[in-house]
Amino acid sequence: MPCYTIVTSSVEFKIENIELLKKALEKQGLKFWVNERDAQVVIKDSTGYNNKAVVNMKTGQIISQTLNEKELTKYSFSLKRSYSEQVIDEIAKKNKWIKKQLNDKQFQLQRF
Repeated sequence: MPCYTIVTSSVEFKIENIELLKKALEKQGLKFWVNERDAQVVIKDSTGYNNKAVVNMKTGQIISQTLNEKELTKYSFSLKRSYSEQVIDEIAKKNKWIKKQLNDKQFQLQRF
């Protein structure tokens, strides 16, 4: 790759419910801080001192200065899966459905 090439990567992450995102982050054991004024969720590393990533609630982008492109993609997919699982749990609870996990990435909802 030529030295004058600039590679920019971003991941789009649409978040409808901040509370479900908080549950997803807690389930993954991540430490975070919600900046409601700037509509951002700052995710910390395991020590709780250094920023690992920032989720912008308005644009849906996940930005990181510490993760490379491959790590950021893997990290964002992990966040999306965890958030999606929380959304499925909430829908199942709301509609009184039973959630059955088919494998680590697939779920099935059934009525009583």
